[in-house]
Amino acid sequence: MKKYFVFIFMLILMAYVSLPARSSGNEENLRRISKSIKTLSLAVELWANAHQGIYPTSYQFYGDEFLRYVKKVDPEEAKNRLCCPLSGRYFNYARLQKKKDYIISCPTPYNYGMKTIYYQRSRGVVTEEPLK
Repeated sequence: MKKYFVFIFMLILMAYVSLPARSSGNEENLRRISKSIKTLSLAVELWANAHQGIYPTSYQFYGDEFLRYVKKVDPEEAKNRLCCPLSGRYFNYARLQKKKDYIISCPTPYNYGMKTIYYQRSRGVVTEEPLK
C-alpha cells in the first residue's frame, strides 16, 4: 500500500513540475508568432510608403509583389510565404475601412492557449486569453 502511495505521489509531483514547462513553451510560441506578425506589419508600412500611403488589399497582401517587401524586412521570414511559423497556415490580413489601419492575425490562436493573437496598427500586438 505504501508503494502505491509513493508511486501516485511521484506521478502527481512530476505532472506538477511539467506544467511550467508547458507554459514556457506557449510563451516561446507566442514570441515567434509576434515576431512574424511584426515583420509583416513592417512590410505593410513599407508597401504603404511606396504606394502613396495606401495599404495593400487582401489580394495584394498574398501576392508576390508584397513578398518582396517582406524580404526587405526579414529574408528568413519571407521563406515562410506569409504563413504562421508554427501552424503553416496563412496569417489573416484585413485592411480596415479607415484605410489607415489594418489587422494581421494568427489563423489558429487556440492552439497556443489564446483566444486571439493579432496586430493592429493602432494598437500593436494584442493577445487575449480565453475565459476559463
